[in-house]
Amino acid sequence: MPCSSTSIHLCDHTAQNYINGICDDLGTKYTGPFSAEMYDLPREKEQQRLLGFARLFRDEIWGRLRPTFQADHRFYRKHGMYDFPQTDYGMRLLVAVLMILSKLPAFRKEYARRTMPEMVRPLQKVVARA
Repeated sequence: MPCSSTSIHLCDHTAQNYINGICDDLGTKYTGPFSAEMYDLPREKEQQRLLGFARLFRDEIWGRLRPTFQADHRFYRKHGMYDFPQTDYGMRLLVAVLMILSKLPAFRKEYARRTMPEMVRPLQKVVARA
């Protein structure tokens, strides 16, 4: 899962370095900080960096995050944003099964109950080591 940071304060490099370190600990790709007002986006280099983040996020939505972010998946599919080969057949099968199961009310309720604790669990390991 890609991660980035943003801040309204110009000198928040310490916080951004901290986020970068957390991303490294979690084995995720840090795409760097963006200004909260997006003042940096008129520059082509910054536009490319943001586009890179968006592509990484889109790839994660196609893969293991699709059951959790179904509305994002529908938007990406509807607008033809999946323009890359999808050859991880094991992940495709797992996600397809989870998408079907998510139609069942009991499964959806349990999935929703477990989502936040499971998303936070890797972060708890990092914090425990600090």
